[in-house]
Amino acid sequence: MTTSPRGFTLIELLMVIAIISLLTSIVFSQVAIARTKSVDTAKKAELGEMRTAMRSFHLDRGRMPHNYSCTGASCVPDDDRGTLAIEDTENPDNPTTESGRAFRASMLELVNGGYLPEVPKSPGGAGYAYYDYGPGSLAGAIIATSLTSGDASDEGAPGSCRPFTTASGIRNGGGLAALDDWIACPFGEVMVSGRCVTSGDDAPGQGGNNICSDSVSRDFCLCNQY
Repeated sequence: MTTSPRGFTLIELLMVIAIISLLTSIVFSQVAIARTKSVDTAKKAELGEMRTAMRSFHLDRGRMPHNYSCTGASCVPDDDRGTLAIEDTENPDNPTTESGRAFRASMLELVNGGYLPEVPKSPGGAGYAYYDYGPGSLAGAIIATSLTSGDASDEGAPGSCRPFTTASGIRNGGGLAALDDWIACPFGEVMVSGRCVTSGDDAPGQGGNNICSDSVSRDFCLCNQY
């Protein structure tokens, strides 16, 4: 007399499915982490290329790319611009935001001069930012972005600069005289009686964003002092 092979019970099948699901989720999460790190690595590498181009531009021209202000399709140099120029990630080739047009105008100086092959386009959704604080400043011509991977900190990833501090109110050494009180503090704050307090006025850094200060963040900034 023979017996038929024993099949899997429902509980055994559910356990197998659960194990497969767990392993799949682990694999997908590791792939997602690796992809995010890859995007961040690409951002930092491109910012490095931008810095090299800006330094070569400065050696040849004696200045960094201008800040710009844009009205409609027209952009004019404005070295006292009041806000960062931030890439329009939705329409990098034909930006629809004033800030995006200003960013593209600054980068086109590098492209038209042969220092970059094309206007940089950030991967992963977080755009690039540019602002020239002028010669002698702590930041110089700063380029920045926001990373996705890694721990947020007040120092940033290795290589990132933090020209503005919430602790001592380090002053900017040149340019933008009208914003000197603000520049002594992180983005979006002003010095009052020796303390940095929140300001409702916009200034480079988009108000309370605190980009490139020692506030805890994943901002990655490259300073180009000159």
